[in-house]
Amino acid sequence: MANTMALQDKSIDTNPITFTHKVTLSGSYVQAVRGTNTGEVLTPNSATNPRFLPKPSASVYQRAYVVNGPAGFGAEILPGADGTHWLLKLFGTTPGTELLAGAYNAGLTGDLDFLVAFEARSCD
Repeated sequence: MANTMALQDKSIDTNPITFTHKVTLSGSYVQAVRGTNTGEVLTPNSATNPRFLPKPSASVYQRAYVVNGPAGFGAEILPGADGTHWLLKLFGTTPGTELLAGAYNAGLTGDLDFLVAFEARSCD
């Protein structure tokens, strides 16, 4: 259960505002428990911001979804315990079957194009 996130882009003319992040996975997968912060936790407020884009002032996101990736696996994002924590749920090659807990394979850790988006209503 380890990931790093880097803010890549921010929509300008939309409401809600969309923030797109690149996700890099490492370590081991932990299955998600909806409504808690157990699983592969995504924390967009802790993401690096290499382009110094404005972030939401409320730091709370209303919706999250997968934009691209991950490397031939299915994925969805679930709410965590609050609006600042989200859970990544990964599926293997069998439809509807979540990955078992365990070390990520090279296809997942090597995916350089895994993007997720978070939507927020206001911005600094």
